[in-house]
Amino acid sequence: MSEKAAQTKQAPETLDRVQRFVNTRNRMRGYDHLESSKEARRWLEESGYSPVDSVGDTELARLRELREGLRDILLSHNLGTSLEVTKASSRLNDLVSTTGLGVSFDSAGRPLLCSPFTGTEKAVEDMLIAAIRAGYEGTWQRLKACANKECQWIFYDASKNRSGSWCVMEICGSRVKMRSYRERHSGTPRDAS
Repeated sequence: MSEKAAQTKQAPETLDRVQRFVNTRNRMRGYDHLESSKEARRWLEESGYSPVDSVGDTELARLRELREGLRDILLSHNLGTSLEVTKASSRLNDLVSTTGLGVSFDSAGRPLLCSPFTGTEKAVEDMLIAAIRAGYEGTWQRLKACANKECQWIFYDASKNRSGSWCVMEICGSRVKMRSYRERHSGTPRDAS
């Protein structure tokens, strides 16, 4: 995805944190900022989760589980509910049950979800808090994974009717539509992408 396209489909504040987190894996360009403990630590620190002394195997697996569970759910915002969403919801519910999320009150007396942790666990809980907040604000369904199964880049659908399917129509939309056209005209069974 180009920088310009990324900026035009950027989620609003708070939800952009989830967007950036899930996009730590880029299928089209072949990189993963959570591929190793060292890369995960660097990404967390660059994202303001410090001090992060180390990211162990357990923390790395937890971050990846959260990321891919969120991706499955965000894909459903585009393609509808599926068995993967049910599985992802179950995995995420298990993950949520092990957090230390709490409630506090701000100076105006409003209740807020909060994380008592730092580092990796704070990052996990911040993603969950952002998702909950977006659900109440009505923006959660607008955060979607690209319908191109080879991409699945997370984008924010700001269209009036919430009908966006592609991170970039000119790239992913065109590729999928061209692939579909070729398959229809070649007699090859159509792949659901």
